[in-house]
Amino acid sequence: MFDIFFPTIEVVSAYDIPFERYYQLGYRGLIFDIDNTLVPHGAKADNNAIELFERLKSIGFKICLLSNNDKERVDLFNKDVQVNSIYKAGKPSKKGYLKACEMCGTNIENTIFIGDQIFTDCFGAKMLGMMSIRVLPINPKEEIQIVLKRYLEKPVLGSFRRKNKKENYILFGQASDLKAKEIAEKEDKVYINLEKLIIRKFGENEALLKLKNSESCFVSIVEPVIKELIKLSGNMVIDLGEDFEMTDYNKKLIERLGIIRN
Repeated sequence: MFDIFFPTIEVVSAYDIPFERYYQLGYRGLIFDIDNTLVPHGAKADNNAIELFERLKSIGFKICLLSNNDKERVDLFNKDVQVNSIYKAGKPSKKGYLKACEMCGTNIENTIFIGDQIFTDCFGAKMLGMMSIRVLPINPKEEIQIVLKRYLEKPVLGSFRRKNKKENYILFGQASDLKAKEIAEKEDKVYINLEKLIIRKFGENEALLKLKNSESCFVSIVEPVIKELIKLSGNMVIDLGEDFEMTDYNKKLIERLGIIRN
């Protein structure tokens, strides 16, 4: 019933996507939504975004920003990343996606769209047969018209996640870092470094300060992030890191995410 709206896959963040792997698979173009996909609504490109786009260019990707917002907003973000861009794109109309492919010199078969909204972003790509990656919105505070769309998205996402539910792995101690990445690569799962995700979400100074005391940090920061991860369809390798304190409370909570490996 809802299949026509389903993204190809769903991940936590655009910054967790294994872009190198997709390049190896033959993808050459990336089309990004901006607001709540790469940065909070209305924000300029931050260091994470700038570093990501530099990395993507070095890999060899051609990139285009596709936004329904106006030229001023798109230019504010694009001035620090310098890629192709289309404003007032009229998503989910097919026209904007096709124009973005043309600007990148790619086609719908070797291009990936990344965005946070089902009906505005992923649906347009789905109508064309283009691969789409849906990410969780960066900031829950949104304009009222988007909030209404989120309510309509819930049954679609629920159906998608039930259909695509797969097993998660949670790794800590000596099994983390390189081993986690190796498992993700071997089993075609999405690799997530929990510490980096927390730093992006809450800010480096606050996050690192609280991470020094993992038990108190767990309740205030780590637990909400893990609960957010639970919303996803699964198929993730979540790297907790070597220094994570595996108390009985922490272990009980994260066991709901999947198999724990140490």
